[in-house]
Amino acid sequence: MKSALKRQNERLTALYDIALDLLNHHHVDDVLNTIILRASELLESPIGFLDLLDGDMLVIQATTEAVKAERGERTPLKVARLTERAIQTRKPQLVKDYVHRADRLKIHDPYRLRAVCSFPIVLNGKAIGAISLGRTQPHKPFTSEDIETMRSLAHVAALAFQSANLFEETQRRSVTDALTGLANRRRFDSFLKQEWAHAMRTQEPLALILADIDSYKKYNDTYGHAAGDECLRRIARVMQKLGRRTSDLAARYGGEELALILPVTNLSDAKRLAEELRNHVDALRIPHQTSEVKPWVTISAGVAAMVHTRNSDPLSLINLADQALYKAKRAGKNGVRASRSMARRGKTAS
Repeated sequence: MKSALKRQNERLTALYDIALDLLNHHHVDDVLNTIILRASELLESPIGFLDLLDGDMLVIQATTEAVKAERGERTPLKVARLTERAIQTRKPQLVKDYVHRADRLKIHDPYRLRAVCSFPIVLNGKAIGAISLGRTQPHKPFTSEDIETMRSLAHVAALAFQSANLFEETQRRSVTDALTGLANRRRFDSFLKQEWAHAMRTQEPLALILADIDSYKKYNDTYGHAAGDECLRRIARVMQKLGRRTSDLAARYGGEELALILPVTNLSDAKRLAEELRNHVDALRIPHQTSEVKPWVTISAGVAAMVHTRNSDPLSLINLADQALYKAKRAGKNGVRASRSMARRGKTAS
């Protein structure tokens, strides 16, 4: 009796420690990795997978060290029969000798799995994935204590996952412009500072495009602010698509002015991208009868690129792009102008 009580207390203490550990993590990846590693330790199962549903596919999001090569693998849910039943029934599924099952996943054959369990992760009444653990020793099935432990851990995992998702969503909203879905000015400033520091170390060029909707005030006066908001959203979507690389950042700089930060990009490539942006907006043919340029919405863009020098800073790059944008407006709008840093000689050229 004392031995059983001792084991129960040890597991309760372990679960409490795991709960604290999980709830201290705010990023989803950290939560997922912590869940599977701590579950593996607690249930003495060297083989462990944490899958999340993506439509009708299971995606391995986290694993134990022994099977880390399988992270990111996608498997149709209907093929992973044990996990499928756990998710569909929202109840744990157990097998005593998995290696001899006809419906086993053949990719697990090299591990010679014996006892296997799969526990659903349930959020708000819906199964979003599963934790699956396997033992390789024969004649060591999962016990009723193991099952209760995993139930508790799966519940804690769901709460931690929800908490992490909410935290990341809150973070995302704090740096996202509500109207356009682009990065907001706060994110623009922090990202530019970050990329400037990186460019300073690598001596690679950093480029910036500032784009402004031509005669936007007249557009709002003519069609109303709701239409003006939709116009801005449509152009923002075009700019978002043009920021193709994960290293690029599309942002709402202010009002009707949008920005695209382009790390490791020279002036000619940035100018070519700005021309592409202008052409895409022109092709939208958003009606604008009061425009002085065309009977549809157009934009002007200023482009700048710099390689860090001793006397330069991020504001220097913004000023260059802003000067180029001003020149594009003065030249009749619906155009692109570029400024190149000549800081070593104390001049700028356009």
